[in-house]
Amino acid sequence: MLVLSSPDVATELLEKRSAKTSSRAQTPLIALAGQAFNFAFLPYGPWWRTHRRMFWQHFHPGKMTSYWPVQREVTRKFLVRLLDKSVDLQKAIQYAVTAATMKITYDIDIDEEENKWVSVVDEAFVGLRLVTVSVQFLLEHFPIARHIPAWFPGAGFQRTLARARAPSDYMLDVPFTIAKKTASGSDTTFSTIQGILLALSLSPELQKKAHAELDAVVGPHRLPDFEDRDALVYVNAIVKEGLRWHNVLPLGVGHCTTEDEELGGYFIPAGTIIVPNVWAVMHDPQYYPEPDKFNPDRFVRDGKLDTDVLDPTSVCPGRHFAQSTLFITVASILHVFNIDPPLDERGCPIKIEPAQSHGFIS
Repeated sequence: MLVLSSPDVATELLEKRSAKTSSRAQTPLIALAGQAFNFAFLPYGPWWRTHRRMFWQHFHPGKMTSYWPVQREVTRKFLVRLLDKSVDLQKAIQYAVTAATMKITYDIDIDEEENKWVSVVDEAFVGLRLVTVSVQFLLEHFPIARHIPAWFPGAGFQRTLARARAPSDYMLDVPFTIAKKTASGSDTTFSTIQGILLALSLSPELQKKAHAELDAVVGPHRLPDFEDRDALVYVNAIVKEGLRWHNVLPLGVGHCTTEDEELGGYFIPAGTIIVPNVWAVMHDPQYYPEPDKFNPDRFVRDGKLDTDVLDPTSVCPGRHFAQSTLFITVASILHVFNIDPPLDERGCPIKIEPAQSHGFIS
């Protein structure tokens, strides 16, 4: 196993030498969580290339404008839901992300947060969210652990994975095709939005900057739209910083070498599992001073996005759809609402301590 914590080394191996490192590590966790069908986890080969090509036909940059009406409508319904003080914010975000995915993929309208499709997509990835790194290690290095019965003491991970397998099987039977990939994107987009809202609730001064930009570009009489994206530099910087500060795949998705390789005098044999330590890369002080601080200004220079700063955006095939969803959601929330910490029973702000969950998806 090779863990990459350097941006330069990760770029060299995973991008410049991708012909030998594009395959995926076939870990027991993926199959046990019911995700063996997901082409994000498929090994490199003809089957993977077919899936990738099909997906790209529908989610390349030139296709994004055709999805704007759906994303716009879902976002505005989401804003209306947020006006209800009793709303469950997590469910509302999950609804917004899943609703856009299902409408675009299947032309299925989701009008309620308790819709069965929201539950299916959420439950299908619960195993990957809740299974800890220690369990991943156990399953990888002690394969016999996969045969431990769910009733056995300490085998709670088996019950968690079983909970994820049922909806995953349902996704196959419906059948889901493109949604297999967009559903996994929904989960990471959902988590990223939560992270951004958390950071902004702790940073009223950053909200003021965003509000000033939105007032100047959009004005008070309409909502932000996709045509405003290039002009909303600071909002874009907030999204980029959210992707960096709260990276929802802290260890990425494992790659696997298909041929022997050599780097910096080290021999890397075929079959080596490559783990991109995304969290370390995104918190490297050499590239991001004060990495634990949520600071969108690091991405802005002279009123424009600074292209010299290491871009935290992943290179997954669904990134263009995810980024447009993040933009319209964050811009719309900031234009309509102030984001404050919750209040206790005495009406005082509750002190929030940011913390990451332990799992494949954080």
